[in-house]
Amino acid sequence: MKETESGFTLIGLMVLAIILAIGTIPFMLRTSCGCGGPAGNEASAFASLRTLSTVSEQYLNRFDTYPVTTPLATLEATGYVDSNLGGGSKSGYDFVFVGTATAWSCTAAPTTPGSTGKRYFFVDESGVIRWDGAAAATVASPAID
Repeated sequence: MKETESGFTLIGLMVLAIILAIGTIPFMLRTSCGCGGPAGNEASAFASLRTLSTVSEQYLNRFDTYPVTTPLATLEATGYVDSNLGGGSKSGYDFVFVGTATAWSCTAAPTTPGSTGKRYFFVDESGVIRWDGAAAATVASPAID
């Protein structure tokens, strides 16, 4: 009498892996790429503000001034940020950067509040990122821990 082996075949395991991978794509799109979920967009906005804080200081060290005239476009033209952020909009958030020779600030607001993001952000030359859940964040808003 011939014994039969139980278990999965290699092909069966591969089919299962493909099905699981396809099933996770919508979740990954919503949470990580900034193309669907508020949490992913907020994470992207936070990262963009951290980038702006860093590159603004680099710009100051290189040119002895913060970018003043169209600061985001200036940071893009000098190679410090990509064209999306340089254009003032990235991953469901709109960025407004205001600068003088000695100080700057930037706000990030959801393009569609409640849909593309739920929180508003603020950062200035101090490098402290602040947030507000209902309106534009300011220097008086609580800092993100």
